[in-house]
Amino acid sequence: MTSRHQTVIIIFICFCTLTRKIHSASVKRATSSNGEGDPCTPIAVIAREAENKDEGSTLLYEVKTEGLCNTKPTCTLLNIQGCQDGKIKKRMLAKIKGSYCMSDEGCYKVTCDGVMSAGVTLPGINGISVSVTRAVFMNSSVMHLSSNAPDARVRSFHLQLSHKGVLLIDAKEALPNPATSWPIYGNFSEGECYDLYLKPVLKTAAIGCYPSYFTTSHCYNTIDEKSQPVEKRTSKNKALLVCSILLILTCIVVVLIRYRKKQKTQESHAKPKEKTSKANRVVLIHAFDDWALEERCSELAFTLTNYLGDLAKVEDIYKTRNRSLVEDPQSWVTEKILASGSIQQEEEQGTTKIVLVLSPCLVKLERALQEGEGEFDCLERAPHSNDIVLKTFLKHLSTPALRTNYQHLFLVRFADLYEKSSDDLPNLVPGKRFILPGHDSQLLEEIG
Repeated sequence: MTSRHQTVIIIFICFCTLTRKIHSASVKRATSSNGEGDPCTPIAVIAREAENKDEGSTLLYEVKTEGLCNTKPTCTLLNIQGCQDGKIKKRMLAKIKGSYCMSDEGCYKVTCDGVMSAGVTLPGINGISVSVTRAVFMNSSVMHLSSNAPDARVRSFHLQLSHKGVLLIDAKEALPNPATSWPIYGNFSEGECYDLYLKPVLKTAAIGCYPSYFTTSHCYNTIDEKSQPVEKRTSKNKALLVCSILLILTCIVVVLIRYRKKQKTQESHAKPKEKTSKANRVVLIHAFDDWALEERCSELAFTLTNYLGDLAKVEDIYKTRNRSLVEDPQSWVTEKILASGSIQQEEEQGTTKIVLVLSPCLVKLERALQEGEGEFDCLERAPHSNDIVLKTFLKHLSTPALRTNYQHLFLVRFADLYEKSSDDLPNLVPGKRFILPGHDSQLLEEIG
């Protein structure tokens, strides 16, 4: 090999070595620039009010991250808190973009692992309401309602009419807006009282936008004078005397009807409601149908904890960390059931109250257990280690001592998730259901 050939080979080797070093350095720089942090690490949160005023009081948010994030921010939860008091108003699973409707008027900020947005002032939706200004029973099949002036953000109204806890009418959008008077058709009995619920339905339903129900009660005592022929009077004094007598008699009838209704209510319960005991523990039972239900149950547990304060311990059967639940679920459930029915324990320590969340899976599972099936799979998810706790609870709740225990057992349903009335357990505390979010305050008051 000549010296010329050797020189060419040496130059080629040097060129390859240099090229490799340059490539390695560029790779290291790229790795360093892209690997300094997780691309989903939040660096800023942007919040603003929705431009469409029909959306009520909707807060739009967006989380800016260090790089291109195709999943979700690294923070576990997004918090919406007040600008002035700093209190957390809402906790949500972290997302890059989202929205939530705030019921109360005020200034709000969105935080993600210490990264906070600027304050956004929202009008709130608590001002959206309806009140019945006049309710008249025209006859045994028609009741006529008159209400206040409508709100521009309302599309229609959700109407519920019940009698002694039994739902007679449940019309989602039966009453149009902007009408201010409606006829309600039913089968009414003279001398009976009826509970009326009216809830506005917004034109654009944003998550969290749940206007308050208007609740009132009306008794069918007399028929509206407009539907009856008017008898001519020959004497003005005589007419005034008759009207006065009728007014007095009507008042006496109303008092007697209310007294009889109260007496019947007391006799219908095995134990009269002399007082509502303060809950020392609340056990939240649900079937974990899907993640949507799990999130609503987490919100419900958070609401119960805030309401009851330090005296209460809310236990979700799928989230509790009690070791005895895993080691001996039968004993754990039995202890909770006994605590919910012990009068002595109520007086000394408070009481355990049970909140059962109705859902399609829970109803199917309860029916399967009643038919003697040992296992029943109604979920499109992997089995959970705490499923045995749910089955054990359902077996205990079917006993006579608990299924009519109106002071310790509360059945709730999330209306926006499961609206079918067939998803029910009619043998448990019949005629008493809390439809959330409309009946939040009633549930908290009953729990104590």
